[in-house]
Parts: sequence; structure tokens; C-alpha cells
Amino acid sequence: MSTKRSERFSYIDKIDLFYSDFTNNFLSHPITKDLVIRTNENAIKQSLKNLIYTNRNERLFQPNIGCDIKKALFELNETFLAEDIKYYITKTIEENEPRVRLIDVFINNNQEKKEVTITLQYYIINLAEPQMLEIVFKRIR
Repeated sequence: MSTKRSERFSYIDKIDLFYSDFTNNFLSHPITKDLVIRTNENAIKQSLKNLIYTNRNERLFQPNIGCDIKKALFELNETFLAEDIKYYITKTIEENEPRVRLIDVFINNNQEKKEVTITLQYYIINLAEPQMLEIVFKRIR
């Protein structure tokens, strides 16, 4: 009995999309001595954090990668702060992270603690459930 094409390429036989990146500090596995990798959701979270923490012109030979969020943080004029940060983050993620579809960016500016909390809500391509990532920027001085 022959198998149909639809049976050979069913949903069960498909390979799940697999994302992987190295860790930021290039740790090696204690036994295998291979570089430790982050996979799937953790790899994408790390990539999003790297994009947001990086300033434009900071990466050598890639001056357009990054998010100029640090220049907008803790400005005296707070009326446009949330919109500026949201614009920078949205533009950076749409241009540089094709594995993510951004849903929304939430900004919480806490003047008492001198910190700005950024919450990203996004979909990972080919995954059904939305993901959340929270990043806190604290003022040092």
C-alpha cells in the first residue's frame, strides 16, 4: 500500500523552527568545552535585549544596528519621552529582528525610583502564543 503525499508531509513530520545564538559572555560548557548556546525563546530575548541596549554607531562596520534609547532616557522634557522610546524600539526591532513581530511596547516611567521599565509584547514567527520581555533602565546618578 502506498502512502499519500499528505501523509508523508504531515504536521507531525515537520521540523520545528529552531533558533540558536551564543551567550553574550561566550561561556564554555564545563564537560564538552563547547560554547554554550541559547535556543528558541531565550535566544530571541537575548537578541532583543542586545538591540535595545546597543546605541547606533556603536557596532563596528554596522553603524545602523542599535536603538538610540539612551539619549531619550531621563530627559527633562517627559512629555515626549514615552513616544520617543516607543518609536526607537519599534523601528529597531522591525529593521533588525526578522524572527519577531512586535505587538506593542509599554513604557512605565517611575520618577521616584529613577527608572524606566520597558515591556515588549511580541510574537515569535511560527509560534502561536505571544511573548513578553521586560527591561529596566535605572539612572546611575
